[in-house]
Amino acid sequence: MSFASPFMLLGMLLLGPLFWLHLKRRPRKIVAFPTLFILRKVLSQQQKRSRVREWLILSIRALMIIAFSVALARPALTVLRPGGIRSGLPLSQVILLDNSASMHQAIESSGPNAVTAFHRARQMALAELGRLRPQDSVGVILTGQPPRLVTGELTTDKEQVALKLAELNAGFAADATDMAILKAERLLATSSSAQKEILVITDLCGTPIKKDTLRSMHATLRIVGTSPSARSGANVAITRVEVAPAGGHEAREVSIKAEISNTSAARKKVDAELNIDGKPVARGLLTLAPRQTGVKEFHHRFDQKGIHFGYVKIQDDAFEADNIRYLATNVRRSINVLVINGDSRPGSYLDETFYLKKALETPLPGEVPIRSQVMTPDIARVTPFDEYDVVFLAGLATVSSGLGERLVRYVEGGGGLFISATKDQKLAHLDAVIPAEVAGTRTADRKKYFKIGATRISHPIFHTLRADSTGLEATQIDTHLILRPNPAVEREVLIQLKDGLPLLVERKIHNGTVLLLTTTVDRDWGDLPIRPGFLPLIQRSTRYLARSLEHREPRSIDVGRAIYLPVMEGMQKLIALGPNRQRTVFSANRLTGKTRIRFRNTGKPGAYHIWGEMPESGGLAELPSSAFVANIAPSESDLSVKMKESGEMSRNDKDMYTALEGKLPIWSHLLLAGLVLILLESLVAGMGLRKSHRKRALE
Repeated sequence: MSFASPFMLLGMLLLGPLFWLHLKRRPRKIVAFPTLFILRKVLSQQQKRSRVREWLILSIRALMIIAFSVALARPALTVLRPGGIRSGLPLSQVILLDNSASMHQAIESSGPNAVTAFHRARQMALAELGRLRPQDSVGVILTGQPPRLVTGELTTDKEQVALKLAELNAGFAADATDMAILKAERLLATSSSAQKEILVITDLCGTPIKKDTLRSMHATLRIVGTSPSARSGANVAITRVEVAPAGGHEAREVSIKAEISNTSAARKKVDAELNIDGKPVARGLLTLAPRQTGVKEFHHRFDQKGIHFGYVKIQDDAFEADNIRYLATNVRRSINVLVINGDSRPGSYLDETFYLKKALETPLPGEVPIRSQVMTPDIARVTPFDEYDVVFLAGLATVSSGLGERLVRYVEGGGGLFISATKDQKLAHLDAVIPAEVAGTRTADRKKYFKIGATRISHPIFHTLRADSTGLEATQIDTHLILRPNPAVEREVLIQLKDGLPLLVERKIHNGTVLLLTTTVDRDWGDLPIRPGFLPLIQRSTRYLARSLEHREPRSIDVGRAIYLPVMEGMQKLIALGPNRQRTVFSANRLTGKTRIRFRNTGKPGAYHIWGEMPESGGLAELPSSAFVANIAPSESDLSVKMKESGEMSRNDKDMYTALEGKLPIWSHLLLAGLVLILLESLVAGMGLRKSHRKRALE
């Protein structure tokens, strides 16, 4: 027996005062009487009858206290009966139907007539509906990410629920049974039924239910498997696809790596095909040993820049959903940099641009390459700057009026200019764009180098780094420029020394940007070029000046996961176009005042194109930077049994429902017994009163 409110049993402490009041003997007054013998005989007979009645009343009252105290504790008997808790009081049941991607696996036969795990689960759910009685209520929740209530609320209309079950199909999202159980608990909290149950019908491939979720449950939980226990979990799947520039100097050439896993006990020869923009472009074979993961790499050169979508596909098996994985890449041209070298020493590490050129041209994974061309000031003076995204001035002590005038026009037209320091530097012809005037130089005392004090981590150049790990902390500066700030010029110090003097300063002019480094990019004035932070500083500064720093490859998310889409100021409409031309429209009233909006309709794998309408565009325009692809979560490709069944259920339809342990509440019966005892106590006490009244009437 179990009690829902055991503290109510304290009510039985009232038995003590009850027994004390009944058993307490009242003092008797002895009176001498001549016929004492006769009276004693009469009194003895009356006392025997009175004592029996008093003990009977005491017993009834004690039983009343016990009955009401135990009833308030809400006891329930543990019973074993056919059909489990489907006997007795009304039941509220929530069926959690696993519709995650792994439920597409074939468990009987193969091909178009294959019986999938979801078909089996749906049959079991319909059989469960047939066991419910008219007064029982039921609800259905799909456990794929995110969990979804199919029935809207608990209902006794079993036929309507059966029709909805017949229309359901497996999805492609990951399993979220824990979240579904919490959702079912909230749904059952709205029911007044004495008995409540959560039934999970799954392929047992999902993540085991968390212990915290089980401890917080109030309803009975049963977990039922859909497929044979002898299943090995064998599967071949594409679990990851990575797209990155090939690592050379050709921006339109990319490397596509497909990670393929073989979880079967047999050796597999996998035929992988690469499809780009709807056309097969490459294929190759990969041999995988049992339970081995391998990588098939493709190289592809795009003819045009912009967003490109594609996929990698392998041959079908018993679980076809994870045999294809989608990809997207944004192909751009390389960043062109002109380096004007004021201290040229070809072939020597003492050359002013020796470290700079190596930092610029080092390929970085996932980044478009940077192409640099080094020129002397005389050649640069007559070279057009239009084809360059960024211009570097390295070791240039003086700038001629002609070169200075062209550089100013270049910056004002939207170009990026990076200036590094050198000895006796004069930048008079760049006064219109430099952040501050050069007032002179400062050299440290022997073995007392200047150290970097602070870096503006919030700036886009550094925002991917941590304040304590920029790679520049140990830099030793021997000499640096002293700047004379101009109050009329807006500037921002990005790196400063410990004594507060600037090391890297930024100034924006119209659409262009200028960065001024107050030390050299070679080792003449310090060891900055050999510090680990030099390469990311130069590369990210270059991409920032070229306005491509914020570029990101199109995102890849798991199916069913929500994603935030950026919203631009004044946007009138935002449209997400998913697989099979599935269209989601966000109108202006939903976009007003927002910088991003949550998009949830990602239930199918494939490419998602994003379109936006701005007042000045005159219509819809595609937003390549917002496009993304959705793929099946890699965890869904693991078909091994990870969850455990609970309850005494067989997978055989004929004896699928055997005897189960259930709870039978008895507190209502105890309340009824208490009321009967009250009536009985009144009858027993009333019998004594009526006899005494009759005797007095006769006298």
